[in-house]
Amino acid sequence: MPKPQIHSTQAPHTGEYHELVFGFIAALGTDLDTLFHALEMELRSVGYKSHLIHVIESVPGYNDKVKSSDTMYEQMKQKIVLGTNFRQETKRSDIFAVIAVREIRRIRTQENKQIEDEKQKSVRPLQKVAYAIRQLKTPAEVAALRKTYGDGLYLISAYSSYDNRLRKIAQRLGGMINFPDHMDDAKKLIETDAKEEDKGEFGQQVSDTFPLADFFINMDKDSGTISNDIRKFVQLIFGVTITPTKEEFAMFHSFASALRSASLSRQVGAAIGTSEGDILAVGANEVPKPGGGLYWEDDIGKERDYERGYDTSQRSREEIFSDIVEKLQEKGLISQPVGKDSLKAINAKSLLLNRIDLSRTVHAEMAALLSAARLGVKIDGGTLYSTTFPCHDCSKHIVAAGITDVVYIEPYAKSLVSEFYPDSIAIEEREDTAVLSKKVTFRPFIGISPSRYVSFFLMKHPLSIIKRDDDQGNAITPRSGSWEWKPRFGVDPVTSEDKENLLIATFAETFPNSQVPSQ
Repeated sequence: MPKPQIHSTQAPHTGEYHELVFGFIAALGTDLDTLFHALEMELRSVGYKSHLIHVIESVPGYNDKVKSSDTMYEQMKQKIVLGTNFRQETKRSDIFAVIAVREIRRIRTQENKQIEDEKQKSVRPLQKVAYAIRQLKTPAEVAALRKTYGDGLYLISAYSSYDNRLRKIAQRLGGMINFPDHMDDAKKLIETDAKEEDKGEFGQQVSDTFPLADFFINMDKDSGTISNDIRKFVQLIFGVTITPTKEEFAMFHSFASALRSASLSRQVGAAIGTSEGDILAVGANEVPKPGGGLYWEDDIGKERDYERGYDTSQRSREEIFSDIVEKLQEKGLISQPVGKDSLKAINAKSLLLNRIDLSRTVHAEMAALLSAARLGVKIDGGTLYSTTFPCHDCSKHIVAAGITDVVYIEPYAKSLVSEFYPDSIAIEEREDTAVLSKKVTFRPFIGISPSRYVSFFLMKHPLSIIKRDDDQGNAITPRSGSWEWKPRFGVDPVTSEDKENLLIATFAETFPNSQVPSQ
């Protein structure tokens, strides 16, 4: 194991000012310009230079198809389509990861001051330099960059409500005065952007990529709040002692609870907390056991879906759909035979997918509510934190239980909450309006992702130990005279070049000509 880096009052070696790689994830219309400028300013304050990388601009044909478009509407539309087409043409859902890496290589080659001879193109990591990739659209891109840069990659998912995104797009199309005339075109662009998610492996997958971030920020807030949130994130990266907020603490409990689930489809966790940060109950999506509660790994005779060997929900939906088709054939309403593969393909796109009542598992939110009831814990007025947006079935029980707020990370397309409960649940509604109407507010989580919670808040991390006081017992803070701004986790200067070469080589072998932009 590498020797841990110790943050102390001693000046670091020059190699400790590691490169940092940031990636932005957001839905169309989110103000990423403001996000980058806030990040750039905070990085500059700690001595780091920032480079913004627009990956879409490196796609072959960008100038012809985007820049040559007559209107802003066509430019924005072509950007959306161009990205998906490029992934389809290259048959790689992570193609934009290699574009980002090659662009980082190009910047390094231009800026590196330590080139020893002209035959060796210096691609060694620079000092006090950060790269911001705008933007990532698929989990495959995230996975490729994680493998390449490890903990030196920092992903920021930027949230903005539908109404705010719609207005911002319309303003780009028509300006601050005439934007109302462009609302229909703005809606079309958002719909086009969303439809790209229906194009399978090579389409945009923002909803699946969004929850993979290390930090979540609300871009609908005022500029001061956005700057403060980015400042906190940057200071954590550089080892400043900052402890979790109540919401970060509660969401971490939700995340930890999710890890106990052996569900074959997804792991979901939930926690119920008070306004003072106390955790009242937790739950996970798991099969219930006799006597109350859910199965644990060390329970004797446990019979989860994993032990059974199949997903009961999936199998039940397929049986229902097959039965419907069979009945229609018996009545002569379907004349052509339907094979098993065709049945599965049609079923995968049918409304039967929204049937969530056929599963043996207790949903995480319900498990948390039931746990509180079983233990006699009062939860009315509490906040429920879930790793995934609650389904419409859990939501009615959340409302009935007296929960006032729900905080979530991952979207859930099957949920019909907005359609079923507009009278009792507020989604993307102004906070003051929701309070006046006494609705339960559903809002996105903002803060450090629970998946990086330990890395950011653990004082004695195996790879980076924070020394909080000096030999005299005085606190070491940014105000200390000997404080040095150096990141706890950055791009590994020893292994990063080899990993970059490996990523680039996989594409170069497949597309030896001009499919992949040159270095």
